[in-house]
Amino acid sequence: MGWDGSYMSYSGRNVLGVEWVLPDGEVLKLGTPGSDAGWFCGDGPGPSLRGIMRGSTGALSGLGIFTRCAVKLFNWPGPPDMEIEGLLLDLKSLVPENLRFTMCFFPDRKRLDDAVYKIGEYELAYLMTRTSVAAFTYIAAPHLMKKVAESKAIRQVLERDLKYSATVIMAGNSAGEIAYKEKVLRRIALDGGGFVVDVTGAKPVAAMFLMNFLRSTAVPVVFRMGGQFFTALDRNESWDTQMNWADAGERIKKKWIKKGGILDDMGDNPFMALYEDNTWAHCEEIFQYDARDPEHLASLLPIFIEFSIEAIEQCMEPLSSTDARLRKVISPLMGNYTGWQKKISADLDEGRVADTGMYCDEVDFDFSSVDAELARRFDELAGKFRWTEFGPPQDTGR
Repeated sequence: MGWDGSYMSYSGRNVLGVEWVLPDGEVLKLGTPGSDAGWFCGDGPGPSLRGIMRGSTGALSGLGIFTRCAVKLFNWPGPPDMEIEGLLLDLKSLVPENLRFTMCFFPDRKRLDDAVYKIGEYELAYLMTRTSVAAFTYIAAPHLMKKVAESKAIRQVLERDLKYSATVIMAGNSAGEIAYKEKVLRRIALDGGGFVVDVTGAKPVAAMFLMNFLRSTAVPVVFRMGGQFFTALDRNESWDTQMNWADAGERIKKKWIKKGGILDDMGDNPFMALYEDNTWAHCEEIFQYDARDPEHLASLLPIFIEFSIEAIEQCMEPLSSTDARLRKVISPLMGNYTGWQKKISADLDEGRVADTGMYCDEVDFDFSSVDAELARRFDELAGKFRWTEFGPPQDTGR
């Protein structure tokens, strides 16, 4: 097997699922879409290099550049061309007749979780997210949000009564299909003691939010409140696991909001999404800060460490494992993966053409500006799960 990709040719046919240009200019081709075999496989017969290309968080093109790639497409039952005017919060789009924009509310986490699994089981959602009502207000009206945060009564409604919500966008290939999906969604909500709000009828709101959701174009408005934001997330997993992460993130954030270390978004501000009808879920715990505020800047490293500790304690991989400092700490907890990354880099990028900072070249963690107890807790936890050259720890205490 050589890096020329010759082992990916069968019966004289060139097979292509990915065309990948390596740092030295060599072209690597994987997969079977071009084989004329009448079937599709993302890797094709033989060894797979997709894991190396994609990795955990990827090398951000450090090991190669995609020039062609086969992707899975989902059916879009709406019009081929959407009528759109404006940008972001001034955006207006015509909502297709066979599409529904809804928000579902439940009395507690258990019943929200159960409903989410049913929504996936019945394949109702074209798109489903969990973002708090407070976060919506935060994005659309940041100055109003500051006043809302000062009202105990309104805070209670947002933090408790409207806490467990989900935004569900449904699309149907016919009027009958969308009517069926609406009926099933309302039954799921009713069985869970919740209710559904059809935002489609509020045309100005639906017209503005629809394409912001479908194309995820609203992300820039997250910067409005303080000018900067950070997202703490673990690796994609089951919905229950991600809800645990959201709860942990809320606890961490509320402590730092009280200290004045980050902006007050009421703490519960996760962005959660479902993939492949509940095959797995995604959760980002967002917190905003003002880069002009010294207290906010001083809080970023301790918050970063607290989220990292939380992820390790819950046996999760923090996305920030791309950080050169954190990689050095958590690699021994995860089979010393950085050693393998260096070997892969040496094979694919022998001349070190690419910037390897995202997956090689680890550095020491400077705890000098971090509370001593937090640093001790982090070091103790890392030592508990640390691998050595002889293998995993013998006694993890679990």
